[in-house]
Formats: sequence, structure tokens, C-alpha cells
Amino acid sequence: MSGQDHNLNLSSPMHTDDFDQRVARAVESFLYDLDYMLLEEQHLRPCFKVPLVRPLTVCN
Repeated sequence: MSGQDHNLNLSSPMHTDDFDQRVARAVESFLYDLDYMLLEEQHLRPCFKVPLVRPLTVCN
């Protein structure tokens, strides 16, 4: 394959239905893991009941 052909292949769209489904599953898995970690954090620190959009206070 020549260098010119290689560049054309790289610039072609790579988004397919399979790719989109894999990305959606990866994002869903990440969000699930993040929710689980946040729940664990809340159980470890009872004073961590402040919404995440506000500044957090240090637990004593």
C-alpha cells in the first residue's frame, strides 16, 4: 500500500453502527462504575452528603 493510499484510509469515516454501540457500552459501563465509586465514597464518609455541584467540605 502506498503512503498516499494509507492517508486516504485514515481520513475516511470510521463511525459505524458497531463502533457507536461499543462506545455507548463503554460510556454506560464507565458511568455505572462512577456511580458505584461515588456510593462507596458516601458510605465511607457520612458527612459527604453535599451535592457534587457545591464545594466539598473536609470530613473530621
